[in-house]
Amino acid sequence: MSFIKQHIYLFLLLLTITEGPITSFVSSGFAAQGFLRIEYVFAIALLWDIIWDIILYLIGRFLYKIQRIKRQHQKITKNKLYKNLYEKYPFLFFLIVKITPYLSAPSLISTGIQKRNFFSFLKYSFFVSIIVKTVYITIGYVWSVSLGQLNRFLDGRKMIMLYIVGGILLFRWIKKLYQRLAKVLRKEADKIR
Repeated sequence: MSFIKQHIYLFLLLLTITEGPITSFVSSGFAAQGFLRIEYVFAIALLWDIIWDIILYLIGRFLYKIQRIKRQHQKITKNKLYKNLYEKYPFLFFLIVKITPYLSAPSLISTGIQKRNFFSFLKYSFFVSIIVKTVYITIGYVWSVSLGQLNRFLDGRKMIMLYIVGGILLFRWIKKLYQRLAKVLRKEADKIR
């Protein structure tokens, strides 16, 4: 366990590689509780996000010949909205692409295939990554702080909350049971007629 504590930020980097947004959200929650330093969490998340964007751009730039990449690029570039958005509003293009999970990788590879200016790509990627990571980390941090305050507030009121939640669940269960029973009774009534 002490090995993990000593190398927690290395593990955080490895987790960020596999799933960036979720790791940013969760690790910022741990930072709010005092287990991690928020500036390190932000730096790791931002660094990996920019590195990943560069990797995707380079894949498009140098591996265009791979058939699967070529097909994805052709699907994306047929869309006139895609072309116009990148041409006229590159900041908005990057913001939409970085927030949308399934659109991110193909779109960034496509910018490399189109041989867009690398420094312009890097500039927009950097600024949009700062915005997106700030949002993820802020949400995780505020969520964790709010959860901690709610837990302290409800500390003496746990039984009341348990009864309220139990009552709501019991009410929903009885309502569903009643609806199923009513459906069965309607079917039986229709058979009799």
